Amino acid sequence: EIMKITATDLLANHIIDDIVVEPLGGAHRAPEEAAQLLESYLITQLNELKGIGEDELVDQRYNRFRKYGAFFE
Repeated sequence: EIMKITATDLLANHIIDDIVVEPLGGAHRAPEEAAQLLESYLITQLNELKGIGEDELVDQRYNRFRKYGAFFE
């Protein structure tokens, strides 16, 4: 049986940072609304990144990648 991994699973395991909300029924049913939601999310995230220095961003990225593959019981 194939194990299904959801976005919620990925978020809980710190593989992804966030989940972008989709319109009711999915992005394929309302592509324009989905694009607006994504645009708003990206603008917010980019504005947050502007306030973080380059060295801090590199450190955060390094620490994040080091956690991949780590196993905790």
